[in-house]
Amino acid sequence: MILKLIEEKYITMENYFLDGTKIEADANKYSFVWKKSTEKLEAKLKGKIQEPLQYIHSLN
Repeated sequence: MILKLIEEKYITMENYFLDGTKIEADANKYSFVWKKSTEKLEAKLKGKIQEPLQYIHSLN
């Protein structure tokens, strides 16, 4: 999302802040994800990203 906003010139990386949140990994033989489900989720997320981008575009 950030890369898309930078590409479309909505934001710059002139001033940015980094959050140091740590996420614990859960990598065991039962934590796999099917490729089809990740592709479906990616498509859904791309659809959800469009709404905020359209809103930002309408503000400009």
